[in-house]
Amino acid sequence: MSKPPLTADKGQLDNRLTVFLNRSFGALAAVVLVVLVILTCSDVFGRYVLNAPIPGTSEMVEQLMGLLIFLALPAVTLRRSHITIDLLDSITPRAAIRLRDTVIHLICAAFLGAAAYRLWGVAATKVAYGDITQFLHIPLYPIAYLMLAMTSITCVLLVLVALRPSLGMGQPGHNHTKSAE
Repeated sequence: MSKPPLTADKGQLDNRLTVFLNRSFGALAAVVLVVLVILTCSDVFGRYVLNAPIPGTSEMVEQLMGLLIFLALPAVTLRRSHITIDLLDSITPRAAIRLRDTVIHLICAAFLGAAAYRLWGVAATKVAYGDITQFLHIPLYPIAYLMLAMTSITCVLLVLVALRPSLGMGQPGHNHTKSAE
């Protein structure tokens, strides 16, 4: 007997949504990285070859680095590609690994929730004071709000990744690998 259509659709929807979100956040981060590389290379070329650096490059690089890090955070979380040390995974029962992963994801979600709360205050302060960069006068609040949004999205994703097994959604993107025996 085949799976009921509702279950199959739910799984396909979950998988399609995960792939869409993963690709979207990854693509946005990749675009920012390309812009960052082009800007840096152009500035270095202008500085050392033409003796004419791009004005305000350091400010733009700072803003782009913030964008890059926070745009990549949801994609890394969806792929479960965070740096991990799995020295004992080969001798640890699977149930203990799943429990450990769930607890770690929930702890990370709590920390990111606290970070999002703080970013909310930081972003509001930047709006209230009209904070801008020193040389190019770029407003700082859009980056702060984007950081808040990406941190909040990652927090929700961590909770969903932690609860996936409980919700019967499997573990797509699980990055634990078995060593060759």
